[in-house]
Amino acid sequence: RTFCQRAHDHRGFLEAGTAWAIYAALAAAAQDRCDVVLVPFVGGGLYAGPWRGAPGMLEAFVRHIDAMLLEGEMPDGTRVPPLGGCFRKVCVVVLGRPENC
Repeated sequence: RTFCQRAHDHRGFLEAGTAWAIYAALAAAAQDRCDVVLVPFVGGGLYAGPWRGAPGMLEAFVRHIDAMLLEGEMPDGTRVPPLGGCFRKVCVVVLGRPENC
């Protein structure tokens, strides 16, 4: 297990980091011409630390994905090429949904 003190202390930093990880995965999928992507709920379990099970984590995760796909905006305000046009379907997969999400 890796540990990041800043992600532990600041939910926004954790959310931005997970969004960047997802954007990298989506960019790779688009480059490989995948048109359907299953996205795991990253940052909502073991690596969420004290934010695990915090209200709204899943909703924020999905909102960040929508923003990066449709508007090309990351949680930290950085603009990126929107990737939504590359895919027929992007689905968020949640296994064992954390409490209070």
